[in-house]
Amino acid sequence: MNELGFDCTFYFVRHVRSEANDKPEIIGGINPFTPATKQGLLQGQAVGRRLFEMSVNFDAIYSSRTRRTKTTANLICRETEIDPKKIRVSKELVERDQGDWVDKVRSQTYTPEVLAQMNMGVLDFAPPNGESLRQKGRVMYGWVEREILHNPEFIALAKTHPLHIIVVTHGLALQCLLREILGFDAQFTWRWAMENASLTIMRYTKNSWFPVCINDTGHLVGLS
Repeated sequence: MNELGFDCTFYFVRHVRSEANDKPEIIGGINPFTPATKQGLLQGQAVGRRLFEMSVNFDAIYSSRTRRTKTTANLICRETEIDPKKIRVSKELVERDQGDWVDKVRSQTYTPEVLAQMNMGVLDFAPPNGESLRQKGRVMYGWVEREILHNPEFIALAKTHPLHIIVVTHGLALQCLLREILGFDAQFTWRWAMENASLTIMRYTKNSWFPVCINDTGHLVGLS
């Protein structure tokens, strides 16, 4: 358990719209090289401005190792005046691994038999050579504990002020993390909408998690 004085607010950002998002009929997954779209670049500027307007001094910014998340993190840095050299890249923050299903046609892959298995297994169902929701959630929460909550660097820093940390990651990965944090029913993992460039704020204090907002997209209103 962490010290009771440890107070950290996490600003989780789903990456901006990428070219893979324009092909919903195709199963994506980690897909590390897909670039952001023009709309995605505007989204990144918008979420960056949103964070800047909060007038918060951020202690760290993290990104998964994919192109679309690093683009998002760089756009956030530009708007918030954070040095982009301070972006910390972590492989654990990538999207859930879809294994042999990557680049497959969704409608042909999700047969009635497969859907039945998915609905029955929920958390522990995994695509062939892929990752289950439970596995991804544990990877994500393990990262949060190791990299932030139990990290001597941040424990020492938290003795001087409440922490504020930006984490740029992926939609399903973030859904899996929320289930680990909040402990809701497995079926709800799929039901939490997580839009591109959305903002999810979670505060960790007194050894407990407190949701501030989930999938907030107010900053995207008016974008084409």
